[in-house]
Amino acid sequence: MATASKETVMETERLKLVRMTDSSKGSKHLEWFHRLWSDEGATSWSLRGATKSYEDSQEWMQKNLGPEIDEIMWAVFTRPSPSTTSSAAPTEDDDANFIGIVGLRKYPTFFFKGPPLPNDKLKTADGEQRQPSEFRMVGYSFIASSWGHGYATEAGQAVLSNYAESGGADVKGKRYVEAAVDRTHQASIRVLEKLGLRKVGWHEEEGRLLIGGQWREKACWVYGVWL
Repeated sequence: MATASKETVMETERLKLVRMTDSSKGSKHLEWFHRLWSDEGATSWSLRGATKSYEDSQEWMQKNLGPEIDEIMWAVFTRPSPSTTSSAAPTEDDDANFIGIVGLRKYPTFFFKGPPLPNDKLKTADGEQRQPSEFRMVGYSFIASSWGHGYATEAGQAVLSNYAESGGADVKGKRYVEAAVDRTHQASIRVLEKLGLRKVGWHEEEGRLLIGGQWREKACWVYGVWL
């Protein structure tokens, strides 16, 4: 169970998460963002790909935090020890322990084209597809040295739990979160399933793209969950 504070810091058993909102030059938030997004390994499964410069990272961060995407963005750090009490202000220890980013991006419509696969949780009593009060896409990227430790799952659970609880009783169960994942990316599929997302659709476009170190078809499974 994650604990959250008004200073936009969350802690789990092994991790500290800091809400990223400052894209100004020289800020710690932009420094962390650039460290991740300029890393070829961390961004190897991203459609965007790695940024080419500090300025490129700043522009990309500003776009993600802007009104169109309005990303709820969290930097993820390992904690020196479970008993350590973290502060809201970024520290040198945070810099050394930075491992990735988890975010929730706003989208105007469902990502997949066409109806979802049969899934009772996505339907009302009369069989119609439920309409969310808010729709976002969850995404995560981590530095390669942190892979394989369950950090993406632990951080993702904290972010989704915080998001589900932030709207109050009026929107509880009415927010919908999706994720798009390449059918060959088994590690990410396992993370999504552990986060409670279930396969709801298939999305494809014409052409191929370089992702995960290979040229692949523009096609992916879509996973979703109501919060």
